[in-house]
Amino acid sequence: MPMQPPARPCPDWVDAAWEALAAKASFSMRPRPWGHGLPLCDQPAAPSLAPRSVVFGISSDYGDGLLLQLLRSGHAPAALVTSTRFGHAPAGSFYQQAAQRLGIPLLAGENVHQPEILSVIGALRPDLIWVFSFDQIFRPALLDIPRLGMVNFHPSRLPAWRGPEPIWWQIASGETESGLTASRVTEGIDAGPILARSREPVRATDSSGSLTRRLLLGAGPVIEQVLAQARAGRLEGPLPDLSAGSYQSGVIGPRLDFSRPAVELERIVRAGLPDHPATVEDLDGRRFRVREARVVPKPAEAAPGTLLALDPTGQTLTFAAGVDALVMVCSSPSGARARFA
Repeated sequence: MPMQPPARPCPDWVDAAWEALAAKASFSMRPRPWGHGLPLCDQPAAPSLAPRSVVFGISSDYGDGLLLQLLRSGHAPAALVTSTRFGHAPAGSFYQQAAQRLGIPLLAGENVHQPEILSVIGALRPDLIWVFSFDQIFRPALLDIPRLGMVNFHPSRLPAWRGPEPIWWQIASGETESGLTASRVTEGIDAGPILARSREPVRATDSSGSLTRRLLLGAGPVIEQVLAQARAGRLEGPLPDLSAGSYQSGVIGPRLDFSRPAVELERIVRAGLPDHPATVEDLDGRRFRVREARVVPKPAEAAPGTLLALDPTGQTLTFAAGVDALVMVCSSPSGARARFA
């Protein structure tokens, strides 16, 4: 009786997951369930021995993409750790499915410094910990566990645009160059030694989602550089000059201020897509999300904030800005028709 061919190994599901994610035109930073089918893994890959690692991440397009790039490099972590803060749930996430297919534990909690989580991570004796988007501050009890350190992946060319929403700020501010930075985690925010960086131009038509997608598509070489350092037994790089960079705070659905030039407002609209859409408020105090915007000339006599045009549906409107005017397509809350006049 002829021998049966061996089961196909795990890279089949990794490739399928990568193709499904890369097919999206826009990547989000928001946690969400994995919405794509994946083949089962009959032959789990053993965790890599050199270096031995653990991944901390949240299952967004960003976190999923970095984990997939790590797996595509041939490196298999010994465990995955995710957060349950702000209502995040690992059930149905890509991190849950990846842990099942790799045959490794998935640890989840509102506080990753809980003794039971720290004890499991410590028992794994990792050489390094990868941080692929996380919403908790790491304290020395965790920072001291990996032999070589923790490595964070930040979507800007540090030290520029430190902080929680770097993609939004780069688009909104008219930045022309972005990148992905791998740096060792310290107690300072985005202040550790820089291990590797990529370069990616910011296009005049970019949204946060399109720029994030390109950064993730190009993340492979950055991960490979960190792996090469770890295999050599060191994670070293120059300290960033924080005085030459910038730190910006978080962003939540900014309201458009029509005293500003229309070109700035158009960038804010693109920066808000898909995660933090800009809003306008109608006469009834309802806030409408702006889905698209473009700059047009305005009549010389039109004061900033003047309504210049409104289509019959109430969804396409033009306002005079500080310089020029802005045509916007808005989405109505609960199907309501906007009342601007």
